[in-house]
Amino acid sequence: MTYFSAYGANPTVTVGTTSGVLRYLAAMTRELAGRTTPITGIVDQAVHNFVASMHPLRNAWLDPHDHIAVALSSVSADLVECSAQGVLVGGASVPVLSQWEDSPQVRQHVKSTPHFQLLPAIRGPWPSDAITPPPAAAERGQDAVVVFYQRQRDAAWLPLFLGSLRCVADGAAIHCVGDFDQRELAMLVQHGCTVHRVPAIEPDIAENIAHFYLSQTLERISSAAAGPLDQVLLLDSTRAMFARDPFATKTIGLSMFAEGPTRVADSPYNRDRLAFFVPPEESALQVPVVSSGIMRGRVSVVQEFYRQLFKELVGRTDLLSIHKVVQGAVNKLCHFDNLGFPVTIHPNGAEVYFDMWPSELSVDSRHGVRVGGTVPGVVLAADKDSPLMMKLRIDLGLVEA
Repeated sequence: MTYFSAYGANPTVTVGTTSGVLRYLAAMTRELAGRTTPITGIVDQAVHNFVASMHPLRNAWLDPHDHIAVALSSVSADLVECSAQGVLVGGASVPVLSQWEDSPQVRQHVKSTPHFQLLPAIRGPWPSDAITPPPAAAERGQDAVVVFYQRQRDAAWLPLFLGSLRCVADGAAIHCVGDFDQRELAMLVQHGCTVHRVPAIEPDIAENIAHFYLSQTLERISSAAAGPLDQVLLLDSTRAMFARDPFATKTIGLSMFAEGPTRVADSPYNRDRLAFFVPPEESALQVPVVSSGIMRGRVSVVQEFYRQLFKELVGRTDLLSIHKVVQGAVNKLCHFDNLGFPVTIHPNGAEVYFDMWPSELSVDSRHGVRVGGTVPGVVLAADKDSPLMMKLRIDLGLVEA
């Protein structure tokens, strides 16, 4: 959520979550970009009022009555009172006082009140050895995103994937697995990612081989993490953007995601792949197609799922030459096996939306993005310039990526 504070027409404080403030800054930058007249004076104030009042952001609101923040430069001196209890504005205690130095009473109060003064022990230059270094990417939080990258397939998507994820889930650790060049490595470092380099993989088999590397990476980071990991989101490609925090709702067991309204029986592509692992009985195929491209759950559950998935391929490595054959094994496990832990198959658009074919779901992009009445955490697509993806790129300020 993003919060805007304004006193009359003089907004000075913006408060919000990391993702909310990033959306606000993206909106401000978008409105200021491309102007032929110089950006001087307080033109940003006008743009702020337009963004906050006339073109409101999703989950943003104003504080016109100064309950949370007040700009003292716009407050009459007779409304300001300083006492041992603090600064009162119009008889009320306001948590944030902006432009406090513009009020003579408050400026004198800050200079003379002991609890505003630095302790002698910490005056002077700040000792360099006292500065705590930023945590490593793998230690930023309990949630982690692990993604496989194949350059020929994913190169144009990498900045959109990383930029949108950092906008909505800045605290999540990001682990990128793949063969990266120097430009890509610089981009990954910029976004605080942990890099796991592996040999280049041919595009036709990338979706199959990706899961072996994702599993190995998950084992490595779970054993090396400074603290226990909570939830992990795995993707076999970066052809995705994030509309909200994918960890906003936690998963019990394993979360898998239906690709659309099509059932296995009606998809020759998926029916053929499932037939490698289970007899194709018509009555048993009236189940949704579950994507092998993305999954979410607790680390221990995902690791157990991978163990059972790889059992399906023991002695059958020849199958890996078939494009995305692993999806057949995934559907067999999710629909026909007792895995020993709960598996939730989320309908298309509820948590993950597949923007690749007709979905029969309404897409509303008037205020943010809603699919079927809700905001999906992740949008996967084949075309980064589709109307929905362009809307996400505009909202997150990633149009030039």
